[in-house]
Amino acid sequence: MNTDSAIYVKIETISYKGKEVFYRKPINIEIHLVTEFSKNYEYFYKEKEEVDVEPKYLGKFIEFGMYGGNPYWDNYDYPIIKFEKDNVFENKKQYIYGRGIPDSFENMFIIEDLEHDGFPVYYKK
Repeated sequence: MNTDSAIYVKIETISYKGKEVFYRKPINIEIHLVTEFSKNYEYFYKEKEEVDVEPKYLGKFIEFGMYGGNPYWDNYDYPIIKFEKDNVFENKKQYIYGRGIPDSFENMFIIEDLEHDGFPVYYKK
């Protein structure tokens, strides 16, 4: 994992000179199978059997939802995972890949001698 790539996570319980503070958490920017969903990733879909097929771009995660079945033969709602470009049925989530989108370090300044969960803490000017 590239340790220079990171996201800033807001710390709700403290501030620094009246400013919001964040800790810098490393993020994986390589495409990999995902186990959780967040706005800091872009997602792709590819079934393992599709060897020579490019992964389908899904975009960023939006939310978990439900898809209503066809009322003519099926009156059941199916759980889905919603993305910007398409939705994926939750029972197919083992085929979802993602890669992190790192935050910009612009205007972020480290607070010396302060850590949160082992990560350095920053404030934004």
